[in-house]
Amino acid sequence: MRGFLIFSIVSTALVSGSLLASTASCPTAELRFGVHPNIMCLELPLTGERADATLALWRAGDGGVAKAAHRDTLADYGFLGFYGAVLAITGWKASDKLGGASARMRAALIAAPIVAAVFDAIENVGIFHMLGATGPASDTVAALTSLCAALKFAALITWIAGAARLATRR
Repeated sequence: MRGFLIFSIVSTALVSGSLLASTASCPTAELRFGVHPNIMCLELPLTGERADATLALWRAGDGGVAKAAHRDTLADYGFLGFYGAVLAITGWKASDKLGGASARMRAALIAAPIVAAVFDAIENVGIFHMLGATGPASDTVAALTSLCAALKFAALITWIAGAARLATRR
């Protein structure tokens, strides 16, 4: 169980870290280097202007990138259900099998991934709204989408910290 918990910690940290790092260049570097921004540019746009810059690149040509982003965001509902359930069950089972978890830690290990999945689902609604907008992206929608993404990552970091503490107990 400890090995699976460590694997879950490392994989969650690597995926979350790489996704967050990919937003550093949204969308300015893509304009310079001709590379399309990834979906993280709409998960954490912060402002409507940044969202519009990303969307303009995606809608250029035949709009295939925007269509792919819509499809990928729809598929994310399956992924968020999966990671929410797997991490919650892992936290629950690990806290039972490894022992030493307080009631608070056990609750956090179960609730944090579920909270992350809920914020991820709300964030997806914001992405759909921005993808479907015919005019400029709303600063409010961009800010709320960014807030949900930040809270999702905060919940995942909470799970990683709690799971790491549990995994290193002797």
